[in-house]
Amino acid sequence: MFTLAFIEDLDFGVAVVLSIVLMIFVIIMLFLIVLICDAVIKCINKVDGKMNINPKKENKLLSEDNDAVVALLVATIDFNKEFKKDCKLKSIERIDE
Repeated sequence: MFTLAFIEDLDFGVAVVLSIVLMIFVIIMLFLIVLICDAVIKCINKVDGKMNINPKKENKLLSEDNDAVVALLVATIDFNKEFKKDCKLKSIERIDE
């Protein structure tokens, strides 16, 4: 810890060197913060890419109707609970009553 006696005895040359060292320290800390934020954003994008449901171009029903997506997810969860197997959706169609 610096005391007031140290600050009063500080000459111009030491003050300049101390300022430059502290500026370099601040720049290094900012650079580390940027690197950490970049790594977190990359991890979030990886997880988001795995969690995002993107319908294929030929299946317009899922891109137009959010209720169909919810019904599909509920049906998949029910199938998985009942048969204890993973399933893969090949196609989906709306049945008009």
